[in-house]
Amino acid sequence: MGCADPLDRRPPVRLTPLDIQSHHFARRLRGLDAGEVETFLRMVAEDFESVIRESERMRDRIRELESRVE
Repeated sequence: MGCADPLDRRPPVRLTPLDIQSHHFARRLRGLDAGEVETFLRMVAEDFESVIRESERMRDRIRELESRVE
């Protein structure tokens, strides 16, 4: 049948790991420690990238298992 694949109907990713890593915040008097912010953003971006990759692996695995059932 020509049913749409529900796995393809996911919302678009609004932020990418690169968006997170390259985002720059405005500097203000008595602002946050820039190095700490950059380190945190790098960690978040790396974890986010891992989640995206794992999601893709799981999506592929679901398709593989569904094809075996059909």
